[in-house]
Amino acid sequence: GTAKSDIYFLEVRNFENPYGPTGQPGRASKPRQPKPPQRSPLPPDYGEYAKRQRQILSATFATERGRAALDTATLSDNINTVLLSQTKLRKNVEIFAQRFRGAQTPKVGNIRVPKQLGPDMKAAAEEMKAAEELLSKHDLLGAALGPQQRALQHIRHAETLWKLALSVGPKTPP
Repeated sequence: GTAKSDIYFLEVRNFENPYGPTGQPGRASKPRQPKPPQRSPLPPDYGEYAKRQRQILSATFATERGRAALDTATLSDNINTVLLSQTKLRKNVEIFAQRFRGAQTPKVGNIRVPKQLGPDMKAAAEEMKAAEELLSKHDLLGAALGPQQRALQHIRHAETLWKLALSVGPKTPP
C-alpha cells in the first residue's frame, strides 16, 4: 500500500550578519539594518506571496490525503476553495509582474529593483495558471507536484533577490 502524510516546508536562512569596523580593534559594530523603503512600487502584500503559495500547496496535499474519506460534494468544495485561492494569488502576482515589464528598472528609495524580479513573478503566475487547470480537472497531485511547487520556487527566488538588493543597499557612483 501507499502512505500519505503532510507536506512540510523547510526554510534555510543565511545567518551571516554584515559587521563593520567600530574603530576599536577586536570589536565589531552591530549588524547594519537596511532602511525600509519610503515609497515602494512593491505591493504591501509582496512578502506574503510565498507564504500564501505554501498554504495553497499544503491545502492541495491535505485535500488529496483526505480524498478517500470525503464525499463527492465536500471534495468538490475543497478543491474549489483551493482553486479560488490559487486564482486570487495568481491575479495578484500577475498585477505585480506587469509593474516590472518595462525596460526601465524601478527604484525604491535609492535601491534598484532587480531586473529578474518581474520575469520570476511572471513565471510564477504562468505556473499558477497551469496548476489551476489541473485543479479544475481534480488532479491534485499533478497540481501540487508540478506547477504549484515551481510557482513557489519562482516567488522565493524573486523574494531572495529583493532581500539581497535591500541588504546591499544603494550603489554609489565612483
